[in-house]
Amino acid sequence: MNKLKDNLRAILKLITTCRDGELRFRSAAHRVESEDLQKLFLIYAEQRRQFGVELQSEIRRLGGVESQQGDEVGPLPRSWEVQTVFTYEDEDAVIGECDHGEDLAVKDYEEALRRNLAPEVEMLVFRQYKKIGDTHSRIRNLQEASYANA
Repeated sequence: MNKLKDNLRAILKLITTCRDGELRFRSAAHRVESEDLQKLFLIYAEQRRQFGVELQSEIRRLGGVESQQGDEVGPLPRSWEVQTVFTYEDEDAVIGECDHGEDLAVKDYEEALRRNLAPEVEMLVFRQYKKIGDTHSRIRNLQEASYANA
């Protein structure tokens, strides 16, 4: 039972991470002028939404119920942090905040992967982790390019 609860905790935290990422990228898309950046951020927002759906399915498969609020097995959402992040239209700053958000997402996934996850859960989390790492690298490259052009 403890392993199941640990798996549920890990998944619930990652659902929050994905929701935060989705909100962060949607907000970023509305605060940049570049159509290319808008499209990219919306692609990443959709990716995070889909990751959340996959994780919710895993919760149901394991017999759990997704928590909408923090409880003994669910994390409290960080969404309030995301809502206060973008108060400006500076593309460099928006990219920087996305990079910071990706730092947090990578850490959350690494933390989950250090747990004793069931093999199916670990495979799902690892697959998502790799894609988040790719996104993080892309955002980091955008940030470095914006500094080089400044």
